[in-house]
This record gives sequence, C-alpha cells and structure tokens, in this order.
Amino acid sequence: MATESNSIKVGKRMVVLGIDPGQTGGLALVSRDPKGKLSIIDARMMPLTHPTKKVTFDLKEAKRWIESEAGRHQYEGGMSGFEIDFAVIENVHAMPRQGVSSSFQFGRMFGGVEQFAVWGTSAAYEPMYVSPAAWKMHYGLGSAKHASIELATMMFETDEYWKLKKHDGVAEAALIAAYGIFKETGI
Repeated sequence: MATESNSIKVGKRMVVLGIDPGQTGGLALVSRDPKGKLSIIDARMMPLTHPTKKVTFDLKEAKRWIESEAGRHQYEGGMSGFEIDFAVIENVHAMPRQGVSSSFQFGRMFGGVEQFAVWGTSAAYEPMYVSPAAWKMHYGLGSAKHASIELATMMFETDEYWKLKKHDGVAEAALIAAYGIFKETGI
C-alpha cells in the first residue's frame, strides 16, 4: 500500500500514476494541487509490444512516456518536472476458464505493469492495489464503460484523452488515480 502515514502530502502538490492494466487499459498521471483540485498531466492507452507472437506491456515505451512528461511539464510558478508520489493499480486477475496460455500472458502483462509502477514512483511507497469493485462503488459506477468516460470528463473538465469509446481504459486509469488520492488524503 502507498501509505507510509495517512498524511502523505496533504496540502501539497501530489502526482499519482493510475493504471488500468490489460491490453485495452491505460495509464494516467493525475495531479492534485495544494487546494485539492485534480488535473490530468497526461494520459495514454496502454503501451504494447510484440516480442513474440503475443502482445505484452511495453516497459521501455512507458518509461519514455514518463520521462518525456516529467521533462516538459511545468507547473504554475515556474517549478518544472515532477516526482510521482505513488501508483494505483487496478487489482485484476485471470478469469476462470480463461485457459493456461491466456492466463500466462495476462500474468506477464500484469508483472510488467507492476515493475513499471515500482520504477516510476517514489522509493518510499509501494503501489496501491484497488479492486474494480471498490473504486467503481466509490464513484457509483457499474460495468458500463461509457459511464467511466462521462465521469472522467466531468471530474477533470476535459475529454482530450478519451475522445473515443476505445479509450475507456484511459479514463478509468485517471479515475483510479483520483481514487488513490482520495484514499490517501481523504480529499
């Protein structure tokens, strides 16, 4: 869990990486300013690669994305760059009757996502894992993907990162990050 203490950066700027794992998932960097306002630094669909015939998480591309965003992002007041305080990963798992090969591929993908979360965040905090049921219940969401897109658009006052239906995983990654911020700060 991300908590070293329950007062992680309350009243300070905070950056959280939200991860909706899986091939149709997404990554989102969410910032909370000292007054509690949430905003998107950047968000994207899950980076994928094909080192074999199977698709898996592209760790190199994900690292390039983070490093690129950290280098070009500038906060009001002249502060540039950022450190990711912690990551929030949707705790999903292989489905019953999915098959051995599919389950193994899913495990490879999820393991890569976990390593990325550890690499990209502050050394003081482990990733936070949250079940789909927990964060969706917090927001009053069901399984309808369009509802996640609508809520993320309203919460972050933009649809720039999830304009298409297939970008629902990106919207969900942003909501997962916001849920993590709420769990850590109560704000």
